[in-house]
Amino acid sequence: LLSEIKKEILLKHVHAYDYVAALQIAETIEQDLPDEIFHLLRAANWRLKLHNPGITEEMEEIKYEMLPIKDDAKRAIFEGVLALEIKLKKEEYGDFLRYITPIMAELFYHILREQCQIDVYKYCIKERNAYKWSNEKLNQKNLKEEEEKKRVRIVQAFQKAYKTGIRETEVSSEQMVRLLEEFITDKKKREELKALRTVERDVRNLAAHQIVAVTKEWIKRKTGYEPEEIMKMIKRAVEYAGICVKKEDWKSYDNMNDYIESCI
Repeated sequence: LLSEIKKEILLKHVHAYDYVAALQIAETIEQDLPDEIFHLLRAANWRLKLHNPGITEEMEEIKYEMLPIKDDAKRAIFEGVLALEIKLKKEEYGDFLRYITPIMAELFYHILREQCQIDVYKYCIKERNAYKWSNEKLNQKNLKEEEEKKRVRIVQAFQKAYKTGIRETEVSSEQMVRLLEEFITDKKKREELKALRTVERDVRNLAAHQIVAVTKEWIKRKTGYEPEEIMKMIKRAVEYAGICVKKEDWKSYDNMNDYIESCI
């Protein structure tokens, strides 16, 4: 009877996306659970931490496809957005806001590639693990006609946005949005991406520099958007980035949790 009660508690933790707590309960009834459960719970925990090697190791002998997106770069973004949505579901609003920043940087980069055929890293140098703008590359000569037109528009967009043009600083979301404003012709997309950047900038700074209880109401008051609305905009940005996501893929954490339950 005690074992059955603990299994019910374990499943509540699983469906609340708390795989650490689920593992702790599982370890107390190890004799009543198949080995597969421990591999799945550890893999689920690694997934939430976006740690692919851990997932691969745990799922090596498990016949279940945990990750729906196969392309490495696109999977990293999609899994990051899913993890962001989990923070929203768990009402971890402070973490939700802080986590938006790296997600948006990746999304803006891929949207520029997909929608505008611009790879900003072509105009950068890599220092350590960061990409920094290179004036030498932004002013390079002898390009093909189309590439030259694109380069000129990029430089002009930065000159319009910044008095001294672009400095040789690390590539930021704010700079990439300037390019999206210049190159994206669809007004709705352009305005939505600009709104996302404004949310990311303003709320992140407030949450980072003030001791404040970040609630759903606080986010609405500061941004004009419900957290769920922000999440919907981010999901649309995933589509703009050329990541083909089926409706079912967005439910992949819940599907994974259902599979874990079926194995108990």
